[in-house]
Amino acid sequence: MSFLSNTKEPMKLQFYYIFCVLVISFLVFFPSFQGQVVITQTIFETSTVEESIGNWVQLHPSCAPWSRTGNELMTYDIESAKTILFSGRFPEIISGEDFVYYTDTWTFDFTTASWTNVTPAISPIGRSNPGLAYDAESDRIILFGGAVSAVGGGTYTEAPPETWAYDTNTNTWTNMSPSTAPSPRLACSMVYDTESDRVILYGGYTRDLSITNAPFFDDTWAYDYNTNTWEQMNPVTKPSKVADNGFGYDIESDKSILFGGSTGGFEPLANRFKNETWAYDYNTDTWTQIITTKAPTPRWVTAMDYDNESDRIILFGGTEAVGGKPTDYVDTWAFDYNTLTWTDMNSPTHATSHSSLVYDYSADKMILFGGRILGAPTTYLNETWAYHYQLNPPSAPLNINISLEANGVKLTWVPPATDAGSSITNYLIYRGTESGSLSLLTTLGVVSEYTDPSTPDNSFFYAISAKNAIGEGPLSGEIDIVITTASTPSFQVLIISCTLGLLVLHRKKKS
Repeated sequence: MSFLSNTKEPMKLQFYYIFCVLVISFLVFFPSFQGQVVITQTIFETSTVEESIGNWVQLHPSCAPWSRTGNELMTYDIESAKTILFSGRFPEIISGEDFVYYTDTWTFDFTTASWTNVTPAISPIGRSNPGLAYDAESDRIILFGGAVSAVGGGTYTEAPPETWAYDTNTNTWTNMSPSTAPSPRLACSMVYDTESDRVILYGGYTRDLSITNAPFFDDTWAYDYNTNTWEQMNPVTKPSKVADNGFGYDIESDKSILFGGSTGGFEPLANRFKNETWAYDYNTDTWTQIITTKAPTPRWVTAMDYDNESDRIILFGGTEAVGGKPTDYVDTWAFDYNTLTWTDMNSPTHATSHSSLVYDYSADKMILFGGRILGAPTTYLNETWAYHYQLNPPSAPLNINISLEANGVKLTWVPPATDAGSSITNYLIYRGTESGSLSLLTTLGVVSEYTDPSTPDNSFFYAISAKNAIGEGPLSGEIDIVITTASTPSFQVLIISCTLGLLVLHRKKKS
């Protein structure tokens, strides 16, 4: 018989037993108000919205030069308002050679988006990675150095130390044969210093290991077309011995800007690729390293030129060996000498790396040609792209974190990797009950955290975007929080144990 049915118990004791049973039942079958919150998080790495503003536009001329690679194959002729391309290489096994070097000359007219093969009867020998620059005062394109086929095939070597000048008006290449010149080299970089009327050359390397200080150079040279002379400069401080670096002349500041480059296999892999920024002043014969808080990652074979309209050095792509394997970058950066800052332009569309880049003064566009896509085998391209400098929305906020606080769900984050040249003005919080179906919850100022005061009782997904004066950037990856009000076993067991203990003691006293 149940102890509740014992009619000999006093009435108040029966009520006491009933109360204890009710307490136990409530604790067993109902969640405790002191319940514990269980949180789970899931990060979705893909963005849920796409960027809508782009700077790079692929052009589709009816004909174009054949696929090739090798930077500094192009320059821009201001008088004729045309981009000039010379040579380049294509990997193909012919007669024991590992590359085919073209000897063609092409012009590109942006207004008609057309390439024209204008190869004259006499041209320099085919090559890749030469120094190439347009001398505006003489209206001539100056070429020096590059990689050419080695005698006997099977490899490549540096071109003869010849200086060539191309006249677009007469479509003629002329071997200038100056009395002195830089030593033979490939992957050197050249720009034209407008204020000084000099072509400036820096660096490069040779495959002739018998040459003193080979294989990489850190010498600076200046070429004067009017006197047909090369002058070796003698700066006290200078950049590292590098090749295939980016080089552009900033007209407003009258400085030649150098970035990156490679020292080849003669340094540890971690130090082989550079991301230093240097400025050269011909008037004082001085190189000055520019220390910036942010810069492109270390790389070489970088496409770079000066955008006259925006007063920015534009850099695109480049290559670095990550984990011993080549990695091609497709990012676009802008360098402002006035503020000594690099800006990641956050361009959502892009061309391909290992290409040639030049600024078209008439169209106010960067013109890019060629490139490659790494793979097995690597694909070499003959694409033509145009880039117009413009500010973009920022990239997505980083390091999104979520937690449950007493007053709601708390989100924290850090600013995007880039504001794309325009300061961030707002952060936008998105929320939804399903992945990919988020709606705007609130718009904040320039902060790094937000607490959603509503405590959800199911799964909620959050994502955050940043906004600047140009527009809203992409959403961050989604983060998911699941909150359940489950009972707390330790608290309930304690109450139940105490209640049962009292009943047992009471029964023992009665017995």
